[in-house]
Amino acid sequence: MTMQSTGHQAMNSVGSDFQNFSASANDLRTVQREPGQIAVIKTMLKKLNVATESISELTEVAVNMKMESIKGFLDKISGLVIAFAGVLLALAIGVLDKITGNGINLSFFYLFPVLLISWKFAGRKPAVLMSLFCAFIWFLADVISGHAYSHSAIPVWNGIMGLSLLLTVAYSFSTLKSGLQRERGFARIDYLTEVSNSRAFYEQAEIEFARSTRYDRPLTIVAMDIDDFKYVNDNFGHASGDRLLHTAAKTIQKTLRKTDIVARIGGDEFAILLPETERAAAIVAVTKLQDHLLKAMEKNGWPVTFSMGVVTRMSAQCTVDNLMEMADAFMYEAKKSGKNMVLTGDC
Repeated sequence: MTMQSTGHQAMNSVGSDFQNFSASANDLRTVQREPGQIAVIKTMLKKLNVATESISELTEVAVNMKMESIKGFLDKISGLVIAFAGVLLALAIGVLDKITGNGINLSFFYLFPVLLISWKFAGRKPAVLMSLFCAFIWFLADVISGHAYSHSAIPVWNGIMGLSLLLTVAYSFSTLKSGLQRERGFARIDYLTEVSNSRAFYEQAEIEFARSTRYDRPLTIVAMDIDDFKYVNDNFGHASGDRLLHTAAKTIQKTLRKTDIVARIGGDEFAILLPETERAAAIVAVTKLQDHLLKAMEKNGWPVTFSMGVVTRMSAQCTVDNLMEMADAFMYEAKKSGKNMVLTGDC
């Protein structure tokens, strides 16, 4: 009787579940018959997906901002202070290691001063020196802690293994930092002319513009285009065109001050930022630059000239974009008016 009763209960349970499933299916079919409800559900799912993506993007941005703030903080501190802090940190860890003895393993924490030095100094030598120092403190704390080993060579072996670990981390991290610096430099340098690219120019221009606005100092931007550059490419070959661009960039750098910023914006167009330069001084500098450029082109047999637009910041409301737009407009006007001209104005 008991088994039969149990069997009947199980069958009843299965039948009840099947009825519930059928009811759910009927409800689903009912929903499918109502397009308005389906549209609402799709809209809710879409909003949920967008919200999830937004949260993910915000999290990524927050992490990147935090890392950039830490990096910026470390970059602002002098190397001597960072080196001193690394030494103090290693000594503090060594003292704690000696006090705790073998009860608590603090070997992992010796990585922190090594990572600190490796990040601050791009070269591997400072990181290796800090690794040696930390390994010595690690070994010394292990020896004077009073722990008895089965063989006298064991602490020496532990010290060698610790040094190997620290050196591996130091080498890897310093290599990573050097690679990041190199890639960051490539991302801001025009590979052909070896001057700044458009991205780097606008970053530096924003900094100089903010300083100019704060201290009410003059600032001038020059937009320059090489006239008849296409003729050189078509008749002398693209290799000659590349040499022409490189020669023009180097001539600009040699002629202007080291504080002036030169960038290749694209194609045969260059932009020049002249900090602390009023309109009159800018005209003198640009006229001199044009003369040197023409001589360099003539020396190489390239039949090109240079059209330039020069704009000086005069109003606090004028932005970097305003300056560039006006300089471009003057430069194109110079090309239309006969080429090889310099047109100037104020913003």
